[in-house]
Amino acid sequence: MPTIQSSKSLKKNQRKLKIHGKEKTGKSTLASTFPNPVFFDFENGTKFLGNEVAVVPMWNESYDEILKFTTSEELDPFETIVFDTVDWLDRIIEKDVRVKNKVKAINDIPFGKGKALMRNRWNDILECLTWQHETKNKWIVLLCHSQVKKIDDPQFPQYDSWQLKLSDKTGELLSEWVDMIGYLSLDTVLSTEDRGFGKTATKASGGKERILHVGSNPAYLAGNRFGLPDQLPASYDAIQDAITQAESGSESQQPTT
Repeated sequence: MPTIQSSKSLKKNQRKLKIHGKEKTGKSTLASTFPNPVFFDFENGTKFLGNEVAVVPMWNESYDEILKFTTSEELDPFETIVFDTVDWLDRIIEKDVRVKNKVKAINDIPFGKGKALMRNRWNDILECLTWQHETKNKWIVLLCHSQVKKIDDPQFPQYDSWQLKLSDKTGELLSEWVDMIGYLSLDTVLSTEDRGFGKTATKASGGKERILHVGSNPAYLAGNRFGLPDQLPASYDAIQDAITQAESGSESQQPTT
């Protein structure tokens, strides 16, 4: 079997990203700054975008139609495929499993088979997106809503963290597949105000500038394979520039023969 140097994979400009954040923080707006994007709109939210982008309305489509279109030649002219959002696609996948198995709830399918069937459908979606990424050389951007979850870590006491609004298994699957996980938030500055009589109150200000967190942090799910700074401006240009600089640094540090 032929082999390649692992560093060769860094030559590909297009990446697989997952961006999550609270509702109305600008996830779709950020994705719209990527090169020539096409949005798979699962929640009917792109109509509020300020940027004009190509949209495939998917909120009333079946899972089978969505999977079929994921490899359609109609996507060839586009450079970026955006899923907006994967947690709403997860609802469509769950409905497909329930309807085809004639049950009202996914847990009505015995032996946990319902969850397994959902994972199989997600695997099929990711195989199609992998084909688009590797063969068609496209950016893949998966958007997701966030929710606060309790984290049980053997090293630390239980703590709260902003995580994907997905089941743990589905979230892990998507996190393993992408090259970068970004948590999008608005800049917030906390200050303490003296209320007198020994009482204080915490006041929040800011909330206008969007920040993309891409470094690992217990407060939120984030990480990347490039060694990027912990925070980036929320735009395609900032992400691409940071990746290019990280790759250039990695190449300069490689031993010569």
